[in-house]
Amino acid sequence: MALSLEKRYALAFLNVFSDLLTPQILSSATMLYNYMKKHRRISFMLKLSVLQEQIKIEGLHKLCGRFNLPEPFKRLITVLQDAHRLPLFADILSHLEALYMERKQIYPFTVHSAGELASDERSIIEEFLAQRVTGTILSTYHTDEKLIAGIRAQSPTYLWEHSVARQLRCIETALSRQGCQWN
Repeated sequence: MALSLEKRYALAFLNVFSDLLTPQILSSATMLYNYMKKHRRISFMLKLSVLQEQIKIEGLHKLCGRFNLPEPFKRLITVLQDAHRLPLFADILSHLEALYMERKQIYPFTVHSAGELASDERSIIEEFLAQRVTGTILSTYHTDEKLIAGIRAQSPTYLWEHSVARQLRCIETALSRQGCQWN
């Protein structure tokens, strides 16, 4: 399967500048992407041929400054301008963080539990994840009373859940396959 043009630009950007990037910088890039998607007129303006290229570049540079993005992002803007592809900027940003995390084998997990977890319980969960995933694990913890009891650990590519809510879903699915209704 062929990669999209935006993803190829993102991979090339990482190939050249990965040593200068950190997860924090890429998180800022994702925040800029979200900002540009929320304010769609920015992407619209980048597509306008009547708007001078210099105005577009200055605007993107100001946005990079506002989100504390370093010089490599300004160089990306220049490359895109030279190729007449400035409208791809936001979509390239959307791929950077995930590609970087994959390349560096960093896995962000969101762990939901029915109640607040103690530090020793968190350590056990992190050991469990470390045994199953090769790389660095970044965990954030949230409480979710819908689980009733148990935990759910999820990353963009992995999911483990052991909870009463999951068991109830399994029972409901089994009953619905047998023609029973869950009331």
